[in-house]
Amino acid sequence: ILRVHPDASLFVREDDDGETWILLGHAYDPWQGEASESRLLDNLQRAYSRSEEDFLDSLDQLSGRFVLFHMRPEGTGFVVQDAVGLKNVYYAESPDGPCFASHSQLLADALDLKRDPGVDRLVSSWFYGVGIRHLPGVRTPFQKMQMLSANTRLQLPTLTVERIFPRGPHPESGDLKETARIIGDVFTASFELLSRKKPLALSLSMGTDSRVSLAASRAHQNEIHYFSYIS
Repeated sequence: ILRVHPDASLFVREDDDGETWILLGHAYDPWQGEASESRLLDNLQRAYSRSEEDFLDSLDQLSGRFVLFHMRPEGTGFVVQDAVGLKNVYYAESPDGPCFASHSQLLADALDLKRDPGVDRLVSSWFYGVGIRHLPGVRTPFQKMQMLSANTRLQLPTLTVERIFPRGPHPESGDLKETARIIGDVFTASFELLSRKKPLALSLSMGTDSRVSLAASRAHQNEIHYFSYIS
């Protein structure tokens, strides 16, 4: 059973063997210049049919905010997120099998999970209100519920977590200018793809990250709403 908000982006593929692929959210590949989630899902499916290595390499190229499910008829499969875990995946076991949600409260309501007393003590402490309020690591507010972390894969139906990145030593480069060019080209390509998909707004605090983003978006400045803020 899958429940999706009407405004959410949903893409589904089911092959002849009954294996199902589901992509929720938005994704794009700035390396290959592909902005269509439907085509990206087809590419991932084909890569998986070739080899595990091809699949993970294809997944590594994707940016965006998404979660990907792969499910087989016998109940096995896996769940992965975008590379930095922008799209939350909360999960818990139930009498009917594993359950997932984008928000912890949704899953807690569906399964009638109890609040974690340890978290309640944490959020009522004096230091929780200092700076940005968030729970440490992948801690959730409810008992028997966990959150998937970035760069990991959740195996079904066991709900075991496997790290999938990095899969080896990071490559090294002695040519800083060439490395910066590659990163810059991919970043610029990201704005090219994003500008085709939806209206864009870009927050500028004018730190280093903002200035790099501003430079990379220059070719599409007339299509982007730039803003800053006072706090």
